[in-house]
Amino acid sequence: MGAEGAWLPERMRKTVQMLDFCSCFVGERGYIKPFKKTNWLASAAARTYAPIARMRVRNLFERMPLEIAAAKKLGLYGHGN
Repeated sequence: MGAEGAWLPERMRKTVQMLDFCSCFVGERGYIKPFKKTNWLASAAARTYAPIARMRVRNLFERMPLEIAAAKKLGLYGHGN
């Protein structure tokens, strides 16, 4: 279920999905300050994406979620859905 809740209207579902994905990159922990076993490439990509994630959350900008589509395509997001 999660961000794919059937009870949510389509626009709200996209907003919740965007907030769910971007919240991993907004805070200090997430991938920005990686754990010891986090791949350096994943940390570098997260640091690069963090300003975009902050902008998306700040402005509730859920249109054109290319990074979410790419993460789903790579199997990195949306496993439980």
